[in-house]
Amino acid sequence: MKIAIHKTFWSSFAEDWILYCTKNKIPYKIIDGFSNSVINDVEDCDIILWHHHHTIVKDKLIAQKILYSLEQEGKIVFPDWKTGWHFDDKLGQKYLLEAVGAPVPESYAFYHKKDAMEWAETAEYPKVFKLRGGAGSLNVKLVKNKMDADALIHQAFGRGFPQYNKIEDIKENLRRWRMSKGSLKDVLKSLRRIFVGTEFSSVFPVEKGYIYFQEFMPGNEFDIRIITVGNKAIGIKRMVRKNDFRASGSGNILYDSKEIDTDCIRIAFEVSKKLGAMVVAYDFVYNKEHRPVIVEINYGFAQRAYDACPGYWDENLVFQRGKTDICGWMVEELINTYLKYKNKIQFVDKYIKKIRTSIKIFSSLLYYPFFKLNIKPLKILSRKETIDKIINEQLSVARFGDSEYLYVTGLSDNLQTTDKGLQDKLINVLINPSNKLIVCHVDYLNLKESSLSARLSAIYFYTKTFKRVLEIIDINKAFGNSNMTRFYLGLKDRSQSPELFSLIRKIWESREIVILEGESTFFGLYSDLIINTKKIERIICPGKQAYNFYDKIFKTVSIYPNDKLIICSLGVTATILANELTKLNYQVIDIGNISKEYFAYISDNSINMQKVTSKEEYFAQITYQIN
Repeated sequence: MKIAIHKTFWSSFAEDWILYCTKNKIPYKIIDGFSNSVINDVEDCDIILWHHHHTIVKDKLIAQKILYSLEQEGKIVFPDWKTGWHFDDKLGQKYLLEAVGAPVPESYAFYHKKDAMEWAETAEYPKVFKLRGGAGSLNVKLVKNKMDADALIHQAFGRGFPQYNKIEDIKENLRRWRMSKGSLKDVLKSLRRIFVGTEFSSVFPVEKGYIYFQEFMPGNEFDIRIITVGNKAIGIKRMVRKNDFRASGSGNILYDSKEIDTDCIRIAFEVSKKLGAMVVAYDFVYNKEHRPVIVEINYGFAQRAYDACPGYWDENLVFQRGKTDICGWMVEELINTYLKYKNKIQFVDKYIKKIRTSIKIFSSLLYYPFFKLNIKPLKILSRKETIDKIINEQLSVARFGDSEYLYVTGLSDNLQTTDKGLQDKLINVLINPSNKLIVCHVDYLNLKESSLSARLSAIYFYTKTFKRVLEIIDINKAFGNSNMTRFYLGLKDRSQSPELFSLIRKIWESREIVILEGESTFFGLYSDLIINTKKIERIICPGKQAYNFYDKIFKTVSIYPNDKLIICSLGVTATILANELTKLNYQVIDIGNISKEYFAYISDNSINMQKVTSKEEYFAQITYQIN
């Protein structure tokens, strides 16, 4: 798994995302989202993060479109469509919040001047006028009477409203300067813009053709800002500006958790779930019945304003005191989303593959009895005998299975494209193995203990590929059992599983180990499979086409002293590495996907583990990332 982060020139989430990934050793790379080749640039990434801003021209032009294109491709993006489509669009938010039944003030949107003028005749005032875009209370005005409303309606359906309000900007920067929250330089910039407009206002047209009002909520001396990130929420109270009704951008913030109404927290969690959004910032005020209503939502905010929050609320509305890390939570939430998405895809792919394989197997079943009569059976040790031999003689292991047999014949699958170099190296393992290496094969002629689907799959590969293998190897030798790491999933009889799991863990007991694994393998994560080792280091490799990086992987492993035990869960690359590294006096275990077997075993049998490899420990163990 790798994250791509668009680096901005302003103080955005990107700074904190990079810091979090660096601190937690999460693989990431910096990208330029505006590059013509951005789609290709993120091809090796699973998660794409881009904090785009509503007043930056390039961001507003294309950022959302690029993110949604990548989301359509199957990438996990932030903000995704559900989180970001309504960003800086108060009209869109009106319809969205009404559609999900969120508590909102009465609002009035008109797209015909006649309808707006008729409404203004009978409306009760004051009302709140809003343009679609703008933050920090910009483009928000109090409409005190019908005369104010008529003037705004004429402008909305006439010359329109400029994207940049020069007078309001000068007032805002003066206010911030007087509060020591802004600089004199910002004030001077505002004055300069009276004569020289902004890039934004020159690119985007005036706002016109609609008008939008909200019911005014009197008596509110503050608003409540709630931000939800997954199952966490933080809150602040923002006092209104002096002689004003607006709180956003006031800079007068109360952080005490006792100041926050938990009804706002509850509503925020409920609405976020309905929206399906990863991150939402809600602005709450109170209606005449003193019930909280949502006036605006957002995905982006100035995260530094929330550093002083003393903790967060969980989904049970229990306050958890401690340091908050909003951007770190975002990364965690996205990683969890990626893992769930990946598991879902794998689930679907698994059954599609089964259907395709079943069709292929049918023809193999017809041929299998005749093939079996003409093949001399190999001498293959049992699982237990194989593991005992590895432990007693401190042997390395190279395991051949369905895929390896496929590659020997020159064929490919979706995990690895075969070339002559790979094919020759595999054949070399078969005919010229190290004397400290046990070569393991599948006992295709003894499939009684396997489930029907496993037996049928084995028969297919057996009849398709194994004849070529038999032409190469010395069939009079004794071989290890490739299923030495498979003794739970796919078996009808699992009575030996506890003994075999206990036995295989002795291979690395009290050893310093280096794990070579694919980027999505997560070997030993959330289990005690390798807790009995002395020290663990990890080299993360590509999950697919890993052999394409063989030289780099080999060179990286060779850095380690050869008293380290190399545990390799890397498909065919592991089989080849086992032979070549053993010739350099390493002990290498081509372990396959025993981590998946073991996790299924402990889950199915509700086995209590006193200590497991946590996510934090896992990422801390990563010493190299190969890509």
